[in-house]
Amino acid sequence: MKEDLQTLLEFTERQIAYFEGCEFVPYPGHTVSTVDAVIEMLFEERQPLDREHVEKLREITETCSINLSIIGESPFQEGIERLIVSHFGTEFLGYLTHDINHLAYSLVDPRNRLSRMSEVTTDERLQHYHSRRDSAEFQLDPEFFRQQYVDLDNSTRTLARMYANPWKFFNYLLTLRLGEQPEMPRTNLSGIIEDTAAVLGARLDARVVREPIDTPLRRSIYIHGEAVEVHMDPGPIGSIIYNGPKNSLRKFDDEQIEAVNQLEDGGIPISEATSHYIDSLDGERRASIGTYNLPDGYFALVFSDTGEPLGIDLMISTLRRAMKEKDPSELTWCSPEQRDKFLAWMNNDFAWNNLTLRDLSQIAYMAHMTGNPDRPVSGMGLYGSREIVENFGGTYLYTTTFEEENPVFIYIIPKDPINRPQIPVEVLGTQFVDGNLTVPY
Repeated sequence: MKEDLQTLLEFTERQIAYFEGCEFVPYPGHTVSTVDAVIEMLFEERQPLDREHVEKLREITETCSINLSIIGESPFQEGIERLIVSHFGTEFLGYLTHDINHLAYSLVDPRNRLSRMSEVTTDERLQHYHSRRDSAEFQLDPEFFRQQYVDLDNSTRTLARMYANPWKFFNYLLTLRLGEQPEMPRTNLSGIIEDTAAVLGARLDARVVREPIDTPLRRSIYIHGEAVEVHMDPGPIGSIIYNGPKNSLRKFDDEQIEAVNQLEDGGIPISEATSHYIDSLDGERRASIGTYNLPDGYFALVFSDTGEPLGIDLMISTLRRAMKEKDPSELTWCSPEQRDKFLAWMNNDFAWNNLTLRDLSQIAYMAHMTGNPDRPVSGMGLYGSREIVENFGGTYLYTTTFEEENPVFIYIIPKDPINRPQIPVEVLGTQFVDGNLTVPY
């Protein structure tokens, strides 16, 4: 067994070194000026793109594709997947590729968008795009649209470093299992949050802001809180920070699609339906990330958003359906205790009375981490975040605000997972519930 773990440890070190040391093809020097030409065409109603600009756009999109393939050139060596499944399970193998699959879209989406723009070569195509300015596909702010392409070289390097995050957590676990002391460098969370927010913003069309704004046409990632310094590798905590706002922003997509589809079913064209949806919004679509120091050697990661709260009845109904359709042991539960309680309910209706608010919070957490309340029992975001928090000696809380009904998740984590505080984390969780401890959200 030790030999297997050592093989896996060496493999994780190679993966981390590869992602952190990727050498990319530089983006063309004309990238920003070419994007400016696209902006003039789309927003200032200039002439369609000429052949020169079409070729330049294709050069940029080809560079995106090449760099995506470079990041993806780090394959599993023979036998590695079998070893991971043997010692850590199938879900853990899925977690190692989960963030990567999502992160890739941070380059895929800009590439595809420019590829579509390169097709605007006639007056007819240009009129088509102008007619769709109010559609979901075309809610673009010129300044923000340009900003996504200003420093593609740096954002691509950041993206590759984030690919290494799950492998860093795996390295941490393997080091502990081998009886060694993991390296836990002193890390300031601000830099991790800034990088994560920038990558998410580019992927999901959200501005990164330090003050909440009130513009329904825009999305934002609002960063708040105070400086927090921890003793841990930035990779694992970066994985948690990525999944929180990502699922909030994806939830906004789901809400918009559902609302527009309902209006379309009523006979309203998509462009008008989207305008109706935008007019119905009473505030900005905002995902928030906060960091706060807590007593006794802990810190809080706070995630909230301005979207709809999670429907407990819907989530439990969906969980019930999933338990009936497949083996409950295959579902991703938050804990063995939660699984056992729902299995008991499966065999005895009155066992429902044993479910606590903690159980319901775990169901809400499962839904949030998948980014889709209709599928609350799948998703590696849940699995990976739970594994990291639990292995670091932390816990989490969920609530909805009384005034606005906004969902709020708070992770309570030791600042030094190796030398953990003497005060159990459950004590701080109880203080939140009792009202003796709180943080802004």
